[in-house]
Amino acid sequence: MPDPSRENPPPPGACRNPERLRSLLEHQPAAASQRLGDVLLAGGRITRTQLDEAISIQREKPKVRIGEILIALGYIALDDIQNALFYRLGIPFVDLRSFEVDPYAVSLLPVGLALRHSAYPLCLHGRKLVLAVEDPLDTGKLEIIRFAIQRPVEPVRARKDDIHWAIERYYPKADHPCHGCTRLKRYLDATAGEQDSDADPNCRSG
Repeated sequence: MPDPSRENPPPPGACRNPERLRSLLEHQPAAASQRLGDVLLAGGRITRTQLDEAISIQREKPKVRIGEILIALGYIALDDIQNALFYRLGIPFVDLRSFEVDPYAVSLLPVGLALRHSAYPLCLHGRKLVLAVEDPLDTGKLEIIRFAIQRPVEPVRARKDDIHWAIERYYPKADHPCHGCTRLKRYLDATAGEQDSDADPNCRSG
């Protein structure tokens, strides 16, 4: 069930279970040819009247993007634009606060890596570990994780605060680097200056 206390609910169509997510990864085609306004309209983020108004303004200001106009008019937020752009790339959005947890998938990614790279393991798709990340196009981060766990990974999108919420909620507390803290902030602040190339203390080989 979705968390009723959330201030920022997930977009319509957000994935909430592993079976649906695997189906999307297998069958959801990229929609790069769709215009941004049409994606927002189809997703219920704007109305036809609002889109027509933005298009009319764009005719007068052709150098201004339709998304910028819609934000300026107060019809959508930047998050709506990002969701629509990733939809065009065929990358699903996952609602972590109501997603069914796969304990085995969680066990495949050490908590230190999960925290440092803001990544949360969702399920397996074949041999691939499906990871919820804020930016699925950050290939450098994904390559570091792939190399560390010696398993291919497949990124999907989730909100960063939801990723940290899931890590704190579902990883065993005894394994948590900030065990005893009420928030993740202390650990994240302490590691913010470290380079991604540094060896992760939770991933050292024996």
